[in-house]
Amino acid sequence: MFLRGQGVEKNDDLALQWLDKATSQGVSTAQYNLGYLYSILKGKIRDEQKASFWYLKAAEHGHPTARFHLAQRYEQGLGTKRNYVEALRWTILAGKIAKSEKLKARIVEFKDELLDKMPRSQIRKSTQLAEATKGN
Repeated sequence: MFLRGQGVEKNDDLALQWLDKATSQGVSTAQYNLGYLYSILKGKIRDEQKASFWYLKAAEHGHPTARFHLAQRYEQGLGTKRNYVEALRWTILAGKIAKSEKLKARIVEFKDELLDKMPRSQIRKSTQLAEATKGN
């Protein structure tokens, strides 16, 4: 509610507080939203490392959009070290569970771009990691 100003005045500080409470209960949507919030805020509150951390938590809990955003962050080195192997791993995992056609199309396009940048050995490693990921 506070994040988008639905029924209340938009308030990033209160949104952070409520999302933080929900994330402690392992709610993947809250984890994703907290990562998203940290990635878009301005000034002192914006924190790319915290954004990546919460995207990872949501991704580990099976949130498809979090998996895709995490993959992009690994590819760009945003809030984490650049790592094409992890980028492709999370792209593969996002593609396995994505439901919306728009997200699926973005994943396919991003995956093709990654594959063009990576040697076969890294592609194999990414595929192995994706297959070994619990609840993939």
